[in-house]
Amino acid sequence: MLLPLHIPPKQTIQPFSSDYKGILILVFPKSKSEFFPFALQIAKSSKYYCESILFKKDHFFTGFEMEAHQIKTALALLRYISDWKGVYILFNGIEKKSYDVLQTLRCVLDSLLVDEPKKYCCSISNNFIKNDNSYWIHPCRIVLTQQEYYKVIPNSELTIQDQIFAQAIKSGCEWCPQLNIINLKSLENNLILKDIQ
Repeated sequence: MLLPLHIPPKQTIQPFSSDYKGILILVFPKSKSEFFPFALQIAKSSKYYCESILFKKDHFFTGFEMEAHQIKTALALLRYISDWKGVYILFNGIEKKSYDVLQTLRCVLDSLLVDEPKKYCCSISNNFIKNDNSYWIHPCRIVLTQQEYYKVIPNSELTIQDQIFAQAIKSGCEWCPQLNIINLKSLENNLILKDIQ
């Protein structure tokens, strides 16, 4: 189990445990990189930290909640370790790709700069549903950039929300705490300049 910093790490660590719901876990081995001492200092400043031996090698476990100051620390650590061999990144017990995590964390951090994250996360678009030029409020900036190429195809089997969430999984951002598919909304009237002044 990941431990708060003030508790000595003397127990078995199970990063896939459901006890860590909502916590981003980074696991990295001791490295010969010149940046290892910096990475270790950053890791030790995380809310959750412990050390363990895996495969006869020292490993370092850090955990971050989705709060601005912890996200900043996670981003600083990932800047050093994301390309190292033997690094594991987990959220809710599921392994994640470093590129996707970096992109999502930056986006979450940006969303926390506004009063209501929804105002940052949502975008107005008429370019993500195939053969449909009507305007919608789309619930996710990351997914929207992908759906310019992989458009939603309206059908009776999969709702638009289902397809957006599937694209979020493919884009590696479905774990984002700000992602709320119910924010998808059709704008009934075409936007005209007087509506947005």
